[in-house]
Amino acid sequence: MRFDINRVRKEADQEMKFYENQSNQYSLLGIRLSDVRIHLRNDKIITGKIEKIGRYEIVVEREGKKIILLKHAIDIIEPL
Repeated sequence: MRFDINRVRKEADQEMKFYENQSNQYSLLGIRLSDVRIHLRNDKIITGKIEKIGRYEIVVEREGKKIILLKHAIDIIEPL
């Protein structure tokens, strides 16, 4: 199997366009998801503000730091 750098560049460009087209305000079923409490599958709870939502990940700002959470690791997102 050969590594195709052009394919990787194309996928990276598509991902960047996906992020650029997003607004900074997120809602789900009419509920604003700015400040949230996120329950993870390992029973940890993270409270913070959603910064970005990607295809497979969510970026959360917590105590001035940004955390990348993979969507498959999330059980519940609870708006505050």
